[in-house]
Amino acid sequence: PAEKDYFEIDARNILTTWGGRGYSLNDYANRTWSGLVSDYYKERWRRFYDRLQSGGEPDEDALLQELQDFEWEWVGRKGGFAERPRGDAFRLCRSLYTKYAAEIDRFYTEKTER
Repeated sequence: PAEKDYFEIDARNILTTWGGRGYSLNDYANRTWSGLVSDYYKERWRRFYDRLQSGGEPDEDALLQELQDFEWEWVGRKGGFAERPRGDAFRLCRSLYTKYAAEIDRFYTEKTER
């Protein structure tokens, strides 16, 4: 159990903070895996947007401190990831492409005409 916990913390660290609280390589190994997006990145963005919504100039140092506290706490968590994928990625991709196909085509047409 101790070795399992060690390797889980190590894996979480490599995928997020990359070395420890406040290290400059934060997000170096960024992955858009389901558990990371819903558990980690979504929470960081929520905290960022909450600061922006509070009015006035956001305190960057306080936000950085809050995010580093959250990130390091998240690295120390155990368990909670699904062993099997959820949802239908192909169906989601197809629906997004269908929705944005015209804009994608227009973007690439304009880019190649320049």
